[in-house]
Amino acid sequence: MNQNSTIKQMVKIILEKEVVKILLPSMLAVLLFIVSQFCLTVPDVKNNLLTKKKEMISEVTQVAFSILNYYHGLEKDNILSREEAQKRAMLQIKALRYGKEQKDYFWINDTNPKMVMHPYRPELDGQDMSEFADPRGKHLFVEFVKTVEASESGYVDYLWQWKDNPYLIVPKKSFVKSFEPWNWIIGTGVYLKDVDEEIGILIKKIVSYSTLILLLVTLISLYIVRQGMHAAATRKNHEEQLRRHRDHLEALVKIRTKDLESANENLSEEVRVRKQIAEELRYQHAFLQNVIESIPYPFCVININDFSISMTNGASRKLARSDAQFCYTMLHNSDGPCRGTNQTCPLHQIKKQKKSVVVEHVHYTSDNDPLRFFELHCHPIFDQYGNVVQMIESAIDVTERRRVEKNLHLSEERYRKLIETAIDAIFVSDMETEKIIQVNKSAEKLLGIPSEEIIGQTQSQLLYPPDKSSEFSESFKKHCLNGQGILNGLSVRHSDGHHIPVEIGVSTAKWGERKVVHGIFRDITERKKLENNLCQAQKLEAVGTLAGGIAHDFNNILTAILGFSEMTHIELPDGSKAKNHLYKVIQASRRARDLVSQILTFSAFPHGREGKKSILLQNCVRDALKLLRSTIPTTIELKHNLDPECPPVIANFTQVQQVIFNLCTNAYHAMRDSGGVMQIDVYLQEVTEDLAAPLKVDSGKYAVLSVKDTGVGMDNETLSRIFDPYFTTKKIHEGTGLGLASVQGVVKSHNGGLRVQSEVGHGSCFEVYFPLSGHAPTQPCEEDDLDPSELPRICKTVLFVDDEQMLVQLGKMYLERVGCFVTACGNSLEAFEKFKNNPDFYDIVVSDQTMPGMTGLDLAKEIKEIRPDIPFIIATGYSDMINEKNAKAKGADEFLMKPLTLRKLLCTIEKVLP
Repeated sequence: MNQNSTIKQMVKIILEKEVVKILLPSMLAVLLFIVSQFCLTVPDVKNNLLTKKKEMISEVTQVAFSILNYYHGLEKDNILSREEAQKRAMLQIKALRYGKEQKDYFWINDTNPKMVMHPYRPELDGQDMSEFADPRGKHLFVEFVKTVEASESGYVDYLWQWKDNPYLIVPKKSFVKSFEPWNWIIGTGVYLKDVDEEIGILIKKIVSYSTLILLLVTLISLYIVRQGMHAAATRKNHEEQLRRHRDHLEALVKIRTKDLESANENLSEEVRVRKQIAEELRYQHAFLQNVIESIPYPFCVININDFSISMTNGASRKLARSDAQFCYTMLHNSDGPCRGTNQTCPLHQIKKQKKSVVVEHVHYTSDNDPLRFFELHCHPIFDQYGNVVQMIESAIDVTERRRVEKNLHLSEERYRKLIETAIDAIFVSDMETEKIIQVNKSAEKLLGIPSEEIIGQTQSQLLYPPDKSSEFSESFKKHCLNGQGILNGLSVRHSDGHHIPVEIGVSTAKWGERKVVHGIFRDITERKKLENNLCQAQKLEAVGTLAGGIAHDFNNILTAILGFSEMTHIELPDGSKAKNHLYKVIQASRRARDLVSQILTFSAFPHGREGKKSILLQNCVRDALKLLRSTIPTTIELKHNLDPECPPVIANFTQVQQVIFNLCTNAYHAMRDSGGVMQIDVYLQEVTEDLAAPLKVDSGKYAVLSVKDTGVGMDNETLSRIFDPYFTTKKIHEGTGLGLASVQGVVKSHNGGLRVQSEVGHGSCFEVYFPLSGHAPTQPCEEDDLDPSELPRICKTVLFVDDEQMLVQLGKMYLERVGCFVTACGNSLEAFEKFKNNPDFYDIVVSDQTMPGMTGLDLAKEIKEIRPDIPFIIATGYSDMINEKNAKAKGADEFLMKPLTLRKLLCTIEKVLP
């Protein structure tokens, strides 16, 4: 019993020693592999990662640089001043964030060096940074200046605070780039701590994989050692027994021959035992082969010298060609070993380094197209002399992982860009709690709050007005459940307290285990303003249409008053009181006619839209003053000084009057509460090159229209916006905000200039510069009093058509006075029938335009089809569809505006008659 215990103890000691001998090289190999990863792979990965970080900050700096270029372009185009352009550029760049935490930023300093803008250290803005140094004493801003002076851009290493933690100072590498137009340096940086954190993640992965490999090697080694030791112990035991039997047999042979048969029997038993041991060894080999076959990924043993495959499993054979005998034919469909830069041969590395390696390979099809990506884990097998003779290779298919990682990265990048570049504000909130999870830059702008203060708050508390929070929240929830259309009628509260009307589109989605709501909030403030302005413009259009209708009827009345007054005035004896009184009636009627014409001109109806011609600004001002004096209260003194020597200009008479009315209306609004003096001047001025530049005109002589008031004046901020469309300082319903914008448009269309001078409490002065025409002004025809002896004798047959009975009688009287035979008709249909029955009887047709049944132009068309040569005159008091140009284009030979006078009618008839 004691002898057996001793033998077992000795076997155990030997077994333990053999285990140590076998396990120790495997353990050392794995440890050498881990050390190699830390000494070789990790530094290379760190350098590559740092290089990518440098390229990344260079690329994002170019984005900020393009913003500076854009606003510099606006400055060069004189759209913005340099100060405004720089201010807007800084606001956009200050809002730019990137990186995983969206805390990486840009700063700007000049070459003095002086800090221009720093998002996280606003206390540095405006400070001289030449003495600013990091804890190592490095004057980093001086280094920035030296770097860009040497090569316009470059990288600088220094110490800086860790993002928004001023108490944590870490190494940082920054990229700086010079923006020469503004003498600025823009830069951003990457913290080396970020690189170390990513390397730390890589190290954790290496340790995890190495531990797994070590465990696998240990288990396989322990199993092989255990089986080998067990077989060796059994063999030694049997050998010992055989020796004892041999010694005993020899002794028995010498002593007793008769014991020979017994010894033979013992020998036979030994043979049987040996066969049993051999069978057990074959079983263990088959078991190991089954274990290798059960491994789900490709596993093979490769001879180091000729690249031949000595052992494979089923996964390897599925991957390889049927005739593949070498590793390069199995994995790469190649005729030779990997020698290029595309595929690194692990056998070369194993043979050279004598340690395990991990490489990534691509498995190719017969067409040499990439098929699968594999991560190869390779381990050396040594002979008794320490030489590498074989290599164990296991391949893990990482194709799907690489595809998923790539698609995930692309998806995240697209989603982030879509959210961040959206013009509308986007809020992502929890469906149940209403807590906001994510927002974009437009949401910060909509609320006037940074994103870090928005996230975590509920929609009801943050977005909606306090007095309507529950109502708006309930509407939003119902809309989310329905998921249909756009939600209107809501408003959000800005940080400064004012409410912003919004239009909301929502959708629901799953984020992990919770349901979230995507809310897209669109600011419709401008749309509301445009709707209000459209309503105001429609009201003005309705007023204009009403004015046109009144003008039509009033012109018919004036035609009768003027006509019958002129006829009576001609017949009365000279020097009589009645004739003098009637002359005053005629003068008053002419003033009423001019007033109606000015109303139509001011309303900008089609017949008032004449082209540009040579006109005198003095005449435009005089005509405008007739209407202004009756509309401006007497508390405002209206003065004018019109230089009679000022030359004419090429301009549109109506548009110039529009400029005068708009400028005078603004002056009136500036003085209506306290009264004052409105001064309108016209004079000639020489524009020098110094003055021509801000006016954006050529130097030379210009006729100047000046409108000056003694009102409240304007500050610089108001002055910078007065020409913006829809900008107004008036109360609601008192102005559209289009007056000065239209003035600027008219001035530009006339190639003129506009200058404004104003001071709060001291009034304003608008000066409009018109180029001179170089031609004599086009003079309007002045009407003189008629002398009966001067009336021409026409003696023609006239068809006179008008739906106003008094005008029919007046026209008949006018024409019969000069010897015409007149056929008068009260409607166009009757006139057409008379003409159709006897077309050659008439010499000329005079017709009103606006009549029931058939308009004047329709009548002209029908008559011209019968007799194309007959002269046709159209007369109208007002029509928004006709003017002189299109009247002649549609068949009329001449066009007359009512009220008709005897001289105007006779002159026109003489003009069209052959």
